[in-house]
Amino acid sequence: DQLKDQQNFSDFITTGGLVGEPHASTGYNDMIGFETNTGGRQSPATTLLHEGGHAKIALEYYKLRQKYEETKDERYLDQMMELSYKMSARESPGFLDNEEQFVNSNYETPHAQRMGEGIRTSDHGNRAYQTAGPFTSQPASVVGPIQNPPGVIPPSVWLRINR
Repeated sequence: DQLKDQQNFSDFITTGGLVGEPHASTGYNDMIGFETNTGGRQSPATTLLHEGGHAKIALEYYKLRQKYEETKDERYLDQMMELSYKMSARESPGFLDNEEQFVNSNYETPHAQRMGEGIRTSDHGNRAYQTAGPFTSQPASVVGPIQNPPGVIPPSVWLRINR
C-alpha cells in the first residue's frame, strides 16, 4: 500500500505560487487525511481549508503588488516585503515557518475543533492515511469508502485559484 510508505502530509497537499503573482495552485487528494502529532485525526476537508489559508495570504501579496503597480507608492512595496519577511521567518517552534503556524492557528485549528477533529501543534509527527471520504476523519479501513454525492468533489483534484 502506497500510503504506508508516506510519512509526510505535504506529499499529498500543497499550495504553490510565486509571491505577488495572480495565480496559485493547490494540489489536493480528497481521500487523504492525517493523524496529528497530538494523536487525533483530521479530514481531507480540514486540510483543504488549511491550504486555502495559504492561498489567502498569497492573495494579500498580490493585492499589495497591484496597489504598488497602480500608484508607485513605495509603502505598498514595503508592506508586501514586510508580509513576506514576517511569514517566511522561522520563529514558530515546531513549524516550518511563521506562515505555517499562522495558517494552523487561524484556519485549521478552529475548523478542526468545530468539526470535533484532532488538532496539531507542530508540522512534525503527522502521518497521512486514507479516509473513508472527504468530509470524515474515519479511516477507510474502519468504515470503507463513503460515496460522495455526484459532482461534489472528485477524488484528487487540482484547484487553481485566480485572484
